[in-house]
Amino acid sequence: MFNAIAQRQKNLLNAFAQKQVSQAEFLAQQQALQTELNALAQQHLAPQPELTAVDQSQAPQAELQTLAQHHLAPQAELDSLAQQQQDLQADLLPLVMQLQDLDTRGKDHLTLDVKKDLPLDQFLLSLQEKLLPRGVDVPLLTERKTKQTKLTADTDQLAALLVKGIASLQWLLHDQDQYLLLGLEDTQLSYPLPDVAEGYVKQVPALRITLTATEELPPLEASYRPYLTNFVPDAQPTFQEMEEQADKRLIKAHYGYTQVSEDTLIYVIPVDVYEVRPLDMDKPELAVGTLPERANDHFSHETADAQAQEEAFLKVVSARSDADLGVIKLALNLIKWYHGHKNRHSGEPFYLHPLAVAQIVMDYDQDEATIIGALLHDVVEDTPMLMGHIEALFGQETAEVVDLVTHLQSIPGSMYKVKLSAEEDLRMLGNTENKRGLYVKLADRMHNMRTINGHTEVSKRKLVAQETMDFFVPLAEKLGLKEVVQEFKERCEAILKMKG
Repeated sequence: MFNAIAQRQKNLLNAFAQKQVSQAEFLAQQQALQTELNALAQQHLAPQPELTAVDQSQAPQAELQTLAQHHLAPQAELDSLAQQQQDLQADLLPLVMQLQDLDTRGKDHLTLDVKKDLPLDQFLLSLQEKLLPRGVDVPLLTERKTKQTKLTADTDQLAALLVKGIASLQWLLHDQDQYLLLGLEDTQLSYPLPDVAEGYVKQVPALRITLTATEELPPLEASYRPYLTNFVPDAQPTFQEMEEQADKRLIKAHYGYTQVSEDTLIYVIPVDVYEVRPLDMDKPELAVGTLPERANDHFSHETADAQAQEEAFLKVVSARSDADLGVIKLALNLIKWYHGHKNRHSGEPFYLHPLAVAQIVMDYDQDEATIIGALLHDVVEDTPMLMGHIEALFGQETAEVVDLVTHLQSIPGSMYKVKLSAEEDLRMLGNTENKRGLYVKLADRMHNMRTINGHTEVSKRKLVAQETMDFFVPLAEKLGLKEVVQEFKERCEAILKMKG
């Protein structure tokens, strides 16, 4: 009976992973299985009539032992089933989450083909070149009120967006002497970053692009605040609504602002989209349609042995921490799926880096939230995983650890995350009282210092070493980690003495 329930549990998880059942159906069936399991457990754990009816003072000892073993056997089966359930969830839940993320990205994510520092003149020329093939022949007057000369953005898609806008507005022109007005003006985009400091708002240079059939550009605001929450599509949108949503999606992918009226289209985008948009959002593996790929956890090379490293880590967790091994294994499986596509410069799977960080951090702190936070410390920054995922699976304490060590500000209700500058990141760390997060940050930097030879450029190594001396050495001193201070200093001094 116990094995039958275990098999049904496995079948249910597989069906959910393959989207054969909805999330509501999955939860309902999961609850039904749990109720059935609890009833079966109560049945087997109830006092056995054989034992209560026997006069234990007269029964042969062998018979009593047999009856006792019969009474305890169901408990062993129950424990075995619980372990099977835990192992199944650790194996399949990460895949289920990845498949759900694919669905979310399909609705809201847009990969950009960003051109770095494209001259603004070249962008305007490409816009003109796209008009004639579309049959758009309309007088266009450009008012250029910007000091910007370059743009880092997906300029091909932006130009196509403007061509579509010009085509839609040209029907408002009824006289031959009328024209459309294209405005390019300097402004700012603002992004609240409460993780950096209470009330802190990041301001970045932006370009307001306006298309209007009116005679004057609308008033310019000093700053615009983008709307980055997830898009919820209408059940049956019209073609025009679908077009408008596609336009808004492109501007949102640029972390920009959109305002549309009958005769005026306003788009505000950062001058450099990568000042706020993480580079990882445009990796090929995040493109819509890319299937999840599990990391090679049997990687073996002179630089690393994945299986040996995992076994050593789990052994240290068991010996030095009271952390739940089942939960640790779930986190370990998550990073194998979420970091699956990525390798380090050495060729080894990237997930071995957070695994190493989690082992190092146990030299400083052995709390479960700290260890899991170390395992997950790169997933929000480098993958589609959201802070809400972590809090739902591992609790608020773990989520707070990951939030602190992430170089991004998560946006509630959105898959979008705002990139922090190095100064903002260090300011956030300097303001926190979350020691667990600081321990993970130190462990992360320690592993990076121990593997810094992966950077071929000496200048890059020196920058990392100097930052370590300026910030991480004082941080380790503040936390009373004398051995960490000593190792940081020795490694940094050796690098700073290098020529080049």
